[in-house]
Amino acid sequence: MTVDNATCNDKTIKFLVKMFPTIYDGGKHFHIRCMAHVLNLIVKIALKYHNYHVECVQKAVKYIKGSTQRIKKFKKAIKYVGLETNTFLCGDRPTRWNSTFELLKTTYELWEAFVEFGIKEKSYEKDIQRVPDRLDFEAIKEMVDFLEKFKTETENVSAPTKPLVHRLIREILDVNLHLKKWSTKVNFVHLIPDMKDKYDKY
Repeated sequence: MTVDNATCNDKTIKFLVKMFPTIYDGGKHFHIRCMAHVLNLIVKIALKYHNYHVECVQKAVKYIKGSTQRIKKFKKAIKYVGLETNTFLCGDRPTRWNSTFELLKTTYELWEAFVEFGIKEKSYEKDIQRVPDRLDFEAIKEMVDFLEKFKTETENVSAPTKPLVHRLIREILDVNLHLKKWSTKVNFVHLIPDMKDKYDKY
């Protein structure tokens, strides 16, 4: 049975457990959290810590996509720097972290075009106040490398047409190993403990 993450459903589950007196281990394992949702909560912590760089590229993408003329100029910038790609800037939705991941990934892939666009579009820096620089793109690249694992795990536990329960333990342990691996990196040492706390909670 699948239910939403709501207090009334928690009470319903407790009621159902009482209706099954012989349930295994007193029903402690009857109610489990949605793993995709837990991953979402963990990732949001990472995005919050790197908000300075993330917001900078979000504003730049929003600015470029906000005008047909700017979109044309950015596409010219892509061609000018010699990027042979069908990739273009994508927007993100606050409620879906994976859309933010895709935005960051495409932004990094097109970072040279951003530089060229900034040279040609004189109002760019004036309009958005702070344009993404080399440090922003380096931070975004590291963030994309870190989040790639969570994107893969989310896809692994979100397939609607096949059973997934047998995979959960492996995926859960995989996330733990990933957090441990990145806990020694300078730009992540401050955020991993909070992510690990959220992981341990669920």
